[in-house]
Amino acid sequence: MKKDIKAEVMKMVTEKIATSKRLPWDSGLLNKVLMPVNAKTMKAYRGINMLILSFLGAGETSEYVTFNQCQELGGKIKKGSKSLPIVYWNRWNKVEKRPAEDDDNPDDCYAFLKFYNVFEVEAQTEGLERKRQVITRDNQPLEEAEAFIATFAEKTGVTMEHESTTKPGKGSAYYIPSRHLVQVPPRKEFKTSEAYVATCFHELVHSTGKAMGRKADEEDTARISYSKEEIVAEFGAALLCRQFGITSEDDNTAAYLQGWSEAIKENPDWLINGANAAQKAVDYMNEVVAG
Repeated sequence: MKKDIKAEVMKMVTEKIATSKRLPWDSGLLNKVLMPVNAKTMKAYRGINMLILSFLGAGETSEYVTFNQCQELGGKIKKGSKSLPIVYWNRWNKVEKRPAEDDDNPDDCYAFLKFYNVFEVEAQTEGLERKRQVITRDNQPLEEAEAFIATFAEKTGVTMEHESTTKPGKGSAYYIPSRHLVQVPPRKEFKTSEAYVATCFHELVHSTGKAMGRKADEEDTARISYSKEEIVAEFGAALLCRQFGITSEDDNTAAYLQGWSEAIKENPDWLINGANAAQKAVDYMNEVVAG
């Protein structure tokens, strides 16, 4: 992102953390609204754009339009409405003058960003109507989520351990890359089953690091670590919770919130790149389970 836009986004995020007492990837917050989509194309926003619109957006429908799209659809932006920035990222082959493809020579290509301002249809426009209604899922989200966890672990060779917190030196939740092992305390030691599933998701997102080309700490992921990899795991877990309709409310302390707020301010690329990396990790996990 350009520095001015990046700075503005980070300012909005840190202010929202302070007022809402939530973090951008909080699954309880993300699951209260529908997945953000473009109201004209009805395509879902992904990665950092999904995070920005879910965390900072207004209205329950989460349907967004640019100024021009609003006019094209026969509406108008309400006076005083403040837009939210979204980013479009792509690569261009400068030699052949076309969008880059995966097998192109990297030296022939460069990345570029475009920025757009969007408005929420229900809260910020006139003359447009929402296209979606909030619906109740009639399913068994926990059972489906646990089946997903078991299948992914089996197909990728992840060892799942459930050592109790009562055992000395055991019981924390962490991933050990050298052993491809995920440790999560038994379900009965969590406040809710949803919290247990969310923790499993978090650690399994960590386990995708090697396959996705990410570098992570070798051992102690049990401690609070304000790092880019933790953002990937936190946001990835939130995406998976949302996918299965699971709400896991986090009991965040003021110190924890402040720590993350300062880390995001100092390392804005962590949030931007971390959200996109989390989206890729979740896409990969779904491909593995479906394959």
